[in-house]
Amino acid sequence: MFDDPFRFDVGRDPNKHLAFGYGVHFCLGAALARMEVSSFFTELLPRLKSVELAGDPQLIATTFVGGSNTCQSATRSSELPA
Repeated sequence: MFDDPFRFDVGRDPNKHLAFGYGVHFCLGAALARMEVSSFFTELLPRLKSVELAGDPQLIATTFVGGSNTCQSATRSSELPA
């Protein structure tokens, strides 16, 4: 479905995933969830100097919905102006 499917790429285009369902089964909360994630990263990322994986993600073995059980990260904060 994707080139390099195991690489995290927030700007992937086209992004034809099924995380929120499809057609009549499309999630009613999808727009809210996308807005929340966008707001979260808009506020968080300017405060961080770096974000790195701290180990390998533990992937869920499934044929239905992909994802991970854990995905630990290490961050460094930026200096914020007073």
